[in-house]
Amino acid sequence: MSLSNLVLEIKRRYPDLDPQAYGQNRLALLIRQCTDIFTVEQANTSPSHTIVTLVSKQASVSKESASDQQVSNDDTKKQKQEQKIKGHLRKLLVVAWKQATQQEGWVQMGALGNQIKQLEPAFSPKTYGYKQLTTLLQAHADLFILHQRSPGQYNVRLITQQ
Repeated sequence: MSLSNLVLEIKRRYPDLDPQAYGQNRLALLIRQCTDIFTVEQANTSPSHTIVTLVSKQASVSKESASDQQVSNDDTKKQKQEQKIKGHLRKLLVVAWKQATQQEGWVQMGALGNQIKQLEPAFSPKTYGYKQLTTLLQAHADLFILHQRSPGQYNVRLITQQ
């Protein structure tokens, strides 16, 4: 299958897939990065045409068995890094909520977003795999309650004082 056709098909099937959540700006770059799943080669007939094939299960199984120990170590490191990032994100959200202007214990979503940007100017929900701040906060239902005032307008309340 051509790389461009694969990208179009993935976008059609998974419109919310965000390559930035996996450290890439474009889906084609993410596909090229997944060497355990795909083989990406230039077509012989046209240098601008790229062919993508699935790596065979047998080849991937032998690669896995040969590198199980390395994968285990990498997974442990990755999990620790993810926990550290998640901890930083949760702390940032709570601090921003506490510093934002509150009305009877509620903060407007826009005010919370502005406060987050003041604390961390490079902040983007996409860095954490979410398209919007709303969906990021909904994923942290143990920390926040969201109340929809009107379509697209939310108030946010901290559940526990941390």
